[in-house]
Amino acid sequence: MIGSWSRVCGVVGLAAAICSGGNIGAAAEDPARTVQEGVPQGRITDGVFEESRLFPGTRRDYRVYLPAQHRPGTPARLMVFMDGLN
Repeated sequence: MIGSWSRVCGVVGLAAAICSGGNIGAAAEDPARTVQEGVPQGRITDGVFEESRLFPGTRRDYRVYLPAQHRPGTPARLMVFMDGLN
């Protein structure tokens, strides 16, 4: 099972490189990823979960983005990603 999963990941990675013309860093150069004048800037707060009753001894880093338009006392939408930091 692990071997076939590795092959799938390798094929997907190769396809991404081919489709991007070999320039995998192209997304970093996209103007949409830069700060734009007049666009409100939110803030990112970092934190750590270090205590877990389900998985003792584990550590999870997290980040929460709070949009500049959010008003305290109003419900906020939340999206959770469980990968990418560690």
